[in-house]
Amino acid sequence: MNKKILITGAEGFTGVHACHWFKQQGYTVYPLGRQPKNQKTIQCDLLLAKRVEELVGTIQPDYILHLAGRNDAKSSWGQPVNYIETNVIASLNILEAVRQHIPEAKVLMIGSALEKSTEDLPLHPYGLSKTIQALMVKAWAAMYNVKVMLAKPTNLIGPGPSNGICALLAKEITSSLEVDQPIECHVNNIQARRDFIDVRDAVRAYEMILTKGDVGKEYQISSGQSRSLKEVIEGYQELTKKPIHVIFDKCEEESPIHMDMTDINALGWEADIDFMKSLDDILTYHISVKRGES
Repeated sequence: MNKKILITGAEGFTGVHACHWFKQQGYTVYPLGRQPKNQKTIQCDLLLAKRVEELVGTIQPDYILHLAGRNDAKSSWGQPVNYIETNVIASLNILEAVRQHIPEAKVLMIGSALEKSTEDLPLHPYGLSKTIQALMVKAWAAMYNVKVMLAKPTNLIGPGPSNGICALLAKEITSSLEVDQPIECHVNNIQARRDFIDVRDAVRAYEMILTKGDVGKEYQISSGQSRSLKEVIEGYQELTKKPIHVIFDKCEEESPIHMDMTDINALGWEADIDFMKSLDDILTYHISVKRGES
């Protein structure tokens, strides 16, 4: 294939899986990180426009997968400017570097199911930052013909250092398993519903969008099935064969955000990894971390 792909946020939860997948598919991968721990990862602060231009101009990638950013809605309330800078300005620097140096390259930016249309006010600064990012993607595609697209996944799960609810629950369960204590899990609302999709399925979708997607289009990605946090805990209980005591604050039903997968399915993508397989892999990962094996 001999195609080059630059991946930002390469040492993050999704980034590790993305680097692994694209290498397996024969791409030459250039991983970027702000403060890399791996010697193979290229250091780059995406807020420094000149540094971004330098790397993009030197590497001349065929594709850019922009995974870097901040994604915690709760913490965004106390750091709104930082979220805007990290999620918006960094994205703008990438788009400008592409426009000026590699106009034929294809770029995929990762949005969020929590972003809003321009007619609706976002619910928090994180949502605002992703809403602006999405608008910017469409604007740069229309105004400058930058070959950029947007992927909008639901809740990503799977093995690795995630801060998502499935990973947090797995950490609690693992801690109890290691010392043979009664298992307790804390959730705010046990009936809250989410659409969970394995990060490895999402990365496959990202490749399809980069290679087959239409410029300026938004691609929604989900499993197509919502699950309550109660179902998640029951899944972990089945895997551990131990009762799990749940501590929660509320118990109201909560509907997930509806996702339209027409466009991503048209590219030939479908979710492949079973939900219980994802939970099993998450548990296995956190058990290995607890034992110092990972």
